[in-house]
This record gives sequence, C-alpha cells and structure tokens, in this order.
Amino acid sequence: MIVTEMKPLEAIKSELRSGDKICLVSCNTCARKCETGGMKAMNDLALKLKTEGFSVVGQTLVGMPCGLKQLDEVIIGGNVALVLGCDASIHALKTLYPEIKIVPALNTVGLGSWDEEGHVKLVRKFA
Repeated sequence: MIVTEMKPLEAIKSELRSGDKICLVSCNTCARKCETGGMKAMNDLALKLKTEGFSVVGQTLVGMPCGLKQLDEVIIGGNVALVLGCDASIHALKTLYPEIKIVPALNTVGLGSWDEEGHVKLVRKFA
C-alpha cells in the first residue's frame, strides 16, 4: 500500500482561490487505511474548508483513484479537484481531466503494510 499524510490546512488553502468551486475526490483504499482519505477524512476536510469560506460543491469517494478505469466514471463538479490520494491519483486525475485544476491534499510518504489490528507501518520511505 501507499502511505500518505495530510498536508497542513494552510498549505492546502494556499493552493485555492476564493472563487474556486471545489470538488473533493478521496481514495477509499490506501489513504483510507492511513486515515488521510475515505469518507471521514473527506467530510472533515470539506467542513474545515466550508468554515474557512471556500465553496465545496461536491465530494466523490473512489475505490482506487490511481486507476484510470475507476476514475472514468467520476464526474468532477467545479473547476478544482482537491484530492485525498497519493501521487498516482494526482497523475491519473490530471490525465483524465486536463481542464480541471488538480490540487493534492496529501503528501505521498512511502510504501507500507498494515498488521492484524489495522495499524499502518511504513516499510520504505520515499526520498
């Protein structure tokens, strides 16, 4: 699995503009296991952005947004996709939606595995 960490809210906000119509796109696989994606993390980030005055117009949960076939059916409402997924998800979204600004909300940290209790362990950190 790919290990991710949430970027600081200020770093995310610095990539957004007041007039942006933001659609959050969240990974429901690796990022969910890291607790940086999935429905809960997506809802939490949407609430924080709305509280800060940003316009969140949609939220989409995707099994594996790194896969082009899974993204093929995703409809992004708005002009910005704020992505709770790894760098592969960012690449896939930019490939399929070149007309939309793609903003990563996560840092891709490395490769990991999880144990029987669901704890994620970093196996190899990316440089």
